[in-house]
Amino acid sequence: MKRIYRVVLISLTALLGLILFLVLQGDRVGVQVTAVIPAEGEQAGIYGPIGIQFSQPMDQALAESHFSLSPTVSGHFKWEENILWFLPDSMLDPDQAYQLLLSAGVKSANGRALLESQQWTVSIRKPDILYLVPGDHGGDLWRWDMTHQISQALTDTGDLLIDYAPNQTGEWIVYSFENEEGGTDLRLVNRDGTENKLLFSCGSDYCSQPDWSPDGKWIAYTRQIWDADSGSLQASRVWTVNVETTDTTPLYENDDALGQMPSFSPDGQRLASYDTELHGIRVLDLETSEETLIPTSQEEMGDWSADGERLLFIDLLPSALEPEVMIYIADLETETIVQALGGNAEATSFSQPRISPDGNWITVALRPINSTTNKALWVLKIDGSEAVLVSNEPSANFSSYHWDPGGKFLLYQRFGSNLQPSVWIWDMESGESQLLVNEAARPQWLP
Repeated sequence: MKRIYRVVLISLTALLGLILFLVLQGDRVGVQVTAVIPAEGEQAGIYGPIGIQFSQPMDQALAESHFSLSPTVSGHFKWEENILWFLPDSMLDPDQAYQLLLSAGVKSANGRALLESQQWTVSIRKPDILYLVPGDHGGDLWRWDMTHQISQALTDTGDLLIDYAPNQTGEWIVYSFENEEGGTDLRLVNRDGTENKLLFSCGSDYCSQPDWSPDGKWIAYTRQIWDADSGSLQASRVWTVNVETTDTTPLYENDDALGQMPSFSPDGQRLASYDTELHGIRVLDLETSEETLIPTSQEEMGDWSADGERLLFIDLLPSALEPEVMIYIADLETETIVQALGGNAEATSFSQPRISPDGNWITVALRPINSTTNKALWVLKIDGSEAVLVSNEPSANFSSYHWDPGGKFLLYQRFGSNLQPSVWIWDMESGESQLLVNEAARPQWLP
């Protein structure tokens, strides 16, 4: 028996020694970085996010204070379990390689430390382009790779896709498509098309015109509820959906509050939509719940300035001849409305304008009133002091024009005499336009 006790004692001693060794070894190893996002060989979007994944829960404030990018970039953090995400306040430069540094001294929640500083190089991808390949009912979504100059199908709905919107980071795209009940559902697809999932079903209701909040947590959309008694769709109202929980509710509790074409401001503080009953753009402050109405008879959603403080929109101006459609600027901070282009745009009919990221230029299709020609596409100084012609073809129409996030390129749709849409890109520096894709429509930038 004594021999057995001796063996047990030796075994227990060895086990305790092994445990002590592992504990001491663990202290020398410290907390571990298990992944960096983007991974080696991949790229981050111009609006991030950039992430560091740890092996265990962290002292979050300490980890944030030891995180830095060079060149220096201001931004904010968020946590997703053990992943620290950094989102820049402004656009990252695709032509710049950034050095990501995590300094030693970071500690886990239980006090284990990062023993050595770690550094990685983060490259930034150039924005790609999304567009629809139209069909008999709707279309399907494709992506044009600006780096490799190739196209890729992202959806295969059988031409049932109605409209779409990418989120700010460019990782996900929400789209509406016709379902088997006669309504339209909202789905999500990632940027390379490898993951496609239902966000929620609208049944017989018609859900369309989605728009993401800048933080990616919410999607606002237009919803028309199917009335079985009348056999028709009710008037449009704006709804919102929580992307994580998929809970969806009307934006306004009042059933009489109509709306369509919802649009979040770039800072996420406001949500605008067009009310067909009030004949104006309703702007809701999401922090204070205060509301502003911008009167306009034109059923068009305005375009936000980059700071979210101004909204460009169009409205009719009475004229002795043909009514003019003019451009106005609503300043939501000063609560004033002024005519754009310095008032130097008489006898002109404008389409919906798009403001450049720096706020100095607008792109717009226009023509003189009482003219039988189609509208030409122009880039104009917002004060009216300068004008640059992008394209003027009497037999072509121009629409779906969008500035790239850097303000260097203009994306637009051309609809020619062959009745086929095509996607073009205009270089502001050279003043030249280039055909990207034939038989393609409604392009947007994918960050």
